[in-house]
Amino acid sequence: MNPITRAMLSIARKWKRTAFLFGLILAVATLAISGLAVSAAQEEQEADLRGATGASFTLAGYNDWTLHTIPQETVDEIAAMDGIKAHNASSWGIGAVLDGSGDALEVPKPLGDLVANDFYTTGCTDSEYASTFLSGAFRLVEGHHLTGDSNEIIIGKEAAENNGIAVGDTVSFRDGDNGEPVECTVAGLFEVLADGEDERPSMSRPSTLYDYEDYAFISLDTLVEARALYAGEWASGHIQSADFFVEDAAELDGIVERAKDAASLDWDNYYVEANGEVYERVAGTLENSGSLVSWLVALVAVASAVVMALVLLVSTRARKREIGVLLAEGFSKRGIICQHLVEAFVVAAAALVIAYLASGQLAGPVGALFGKAAGSVSVDPSFLVTVAGAGAALLVAAVAVSCIPMLRMQPREILSQME
Repeated sequence: MNPITRAMLSIARKWKRTAFLFGLILAVATLAISGLAVSAAQEEQEADLRGATGASFTLAGYNDWTLHTIPQETVDEIAAMDGIKAHNASSWGIGAVLDGSGDALEVPKPLGDLVANDFYTTGCTDSEYASTFLSGAFRLVEGHHLTGDSNEIIIGKEAAENNGIAVGDTVSFRDGDNGEPVECTVAGLFEVLADGEDERPSMSRPSTLYDYEDYAFISLDTLVEARALYAGEWASGHIQSADFFVEDAAELDGIVERAKDAASLDWDNYYVEANGEVYERVAGTLENSGSLVSWLVALVAVASAVVMALVLLVSTRARKREIGVLLAEGFSKRGIICQHLVEAFVVAAAALVIAYLASGQLAGPVGALFGKAAGSVSVDPSFLVTVAGAGAALLVAAVAVSCIPMLRMQPREILSQME
């Protein structure tokens, strides 16, 4: 009788032992697969967090009282670096927005007589990444954000309603009293969600002198064109600040250092400021949670290995008489080991299939214990492969450890110990 036939007969005849081993492997495999699913969900959550926290760094120029503008080639060079997903180059100005008749739009809350109808205007290459939109102080409620070099403008919804302006209308922007208006299209309207009263008014920061309702956003090229028409040859460089947003918040510091090395700037006149506070606040909590999940998965694996080895060891030693008889009848030691392995693998294979199905239902509730949304914890077939591979190695080791000492004995010696 070959080892495989003997194994199948032994599985059927010793059904109580088979059922116990099946239940043990089923429980261990289900917990292991569920643990891997929770661990994978933890890693995915960390990756999503690193990409969604808006981690960035700001490049700006200064030198006592002198503002140093940033060369366009420097912005382009840093924006093309690996790890940068978006950027927004900005400049600021104060100017009037004119309707189709050439009359200045009235601002909701005029600052004073001299600038009664002037908007605090931010020229930008991507308004979605302007600080007031990122912080949630403003929200775009109609139209689209400014991108590229098209002549477009975004104004507050209140200002638009007060002046009868709608998305798609053509208006003009004039920088200074003597500048020539530059035509632009109203791309969108924003509403103010924060009052801005926490900002103390300061002459060194003109934006703090204006109410949020009096803000406007314009394409950077449009602002540059309007500024040149007003100041002529006295118009300075146009990029006053550039924000760069990274794909992975954990890589922020490294990317900042690479950007400093890449930029050909006189760093006595420029500075870089990293903005990763949101990620830093929550990264510690996620790291602790991830460590806890990893430790629990490792604990389950080690405990399972120990229990499985002990069960197989006890089971095999209880079969001393069977092994002794088989040796006495001339069956090879290799055949006996093969029989034990086939028995273990057949039972384990059946248990793993059911464990994979059961873990699909259990992984969600287990993940909920660690603060994961049940829908975010899913069981991937690769987890089954991992558990099956580790389980196979464990079964081989356990069978070898339990069988080899007896197989080194002579049949008579084994049988004499049973008397």
